[in-house]
Amino acid sequence: MPKSQPIKLVIHYPKTEEGTRQLSQQVSQAHAEAVIHKINSTRSSVKEKIAMMQAVANTAKTERQISKEQSEIGR
Repeated sequence: MPKSQPIKLVIHYPKTEEGTRQLSQQVSQAHAEAVIHKINSTRSSVKEKIAMMQAVANTAKTERQISKEQSEIGR
């Protein structure tokens, strides 16, 4: 299979705190939708899909807590 040419991207990051917050929310939303789509496209039972989504939610909650604790330590 031939290699494709690299894609060049120009990224303009937000210049305000509000813009950064909005970008973060949009990225989080896109990621959540991708995870939901991936889980829903599996050939698992509804019960298994619910368990997978719960596991993702629990992991995210744990990661948020760890991040919060680390930011408090850094103050």
